[in-house]
Amino acid sequence: MGTYHDRWEFLAQRPTMLTALIISTLMVSHVDPTPTRAAACSAGLAKIERQIAHLKSDTLEGPTAAQTLGAQLHHQPTPAEVKSAERKATDNLQTALAQARAANSRGDAAACDEALKRVKEFYGVQ
Repeated sequence: MGTYHDRWEFLAQRPTMLTALIISTLMVSHVDPTPTRAAACSAGLAKIERQIAHLKSDTLEGPTAAQTLGAQLHHQPTPAEVKSAERKATDNLQTALAQARAANSRGDAAACDEALKRVKEFYGVQ
């Protein structure tokens, strides 16, 4: 127990060493996790792009959109309405993917995660 007390006494006699110790401890404990989150977003983006490529090669399914009121009332869509809905869903997907890529390149993990969430919803993948 005496040694522990002596160490603090030693540091107390040298205020610059004590200050440096405190500052370095605080700096280490508050390291910014953004690079780790950005790397996680890069991995998530790569994973979702692989899943989309796999879905495109395996099925004729594409991105989805919310069910319309007409569909809920059992009205059959016209071919033009189907094409329009497909185009809108594809545009929404491409926009979300572009936003995820841009956020990832900026290192904005929160925006990248949000855009990836929308992409996953469009394709119904995890």
